[in-house]
Amino acid sequence: MFYKTVSDKKCTPSPLRKCSQYHIPNTYFSTLKQPLERTFEPIEKQKTLTDEQQEIQKLHQLIEQLKDENNKLRSALQQQQLQFQYETQQLNQQIANMQQEQQSLKQALIDRTYQNNKMIQYIEELSSQHKNLQFQYQDAYLLLQQAEIFSNQIMLLQKELKGKEDEIEILKNELLIPTKTNTEQSENQLIYDFLKNVKQQYTDDECRSLHLYE
Repeated sequence: MFYKTVSDKKCTPSPLRKCSQYHIPNTYFSTLKQPLERTFEPIEKQKTLTDEQQEIQKLHQLIEQLKDENNKLRSALQQQQLQFQYETQQLNQQIANMQQEQQSLKQALIDRTYQNNKMIQYIEELSSQHKNLQFQYQDAYLLLQQAEIFSNQIMLLQKELKGKEDEIEILKNELLIPTKTNTEQSENQLIYDFLKNVKQQYTDDECRSLHLYE
């Protein structure tokens, strides 16, 4: 900031040049007038704050990913449920048709062998469809459980995120407090030296009293 030229021309400043053609901002002098205690920055706290902010950004990204996965799972579950309902309706319709056909077969007095074979075929088809529906229901149930697990993970991460944000607020508040450590340490040292001298004088007085008593 010491070598910012007034004109638009670019030049390489030299330490031997006069500084009349360079502009020194007023903030430099105002900075020099400030006490040294204000220029001290708690580097460790700033590092901790940066680490916490990076961790919060990672948690935000993880939460968004989990939300996307949760939405995908919910969408897949809804599709599975719709498919399950549709196939259940089809199965119920087929069962109703089978019952009607069974009644018609009974009423028409068709050959018992043909009737039995047709019934066996229908039963096998229905059993196969029922097994398929059971598998689809199990898949949908597993998807629902997985969606609930993701929801619980999101809640836990949100709680952890809230705790990290509270820690960052505390660190920000600590960074705003002016540093008084050196002053307090010097005052504590003076108090300690004073008490030490008082104790030493008290010990010397006791020793003198003992000598006088002897």
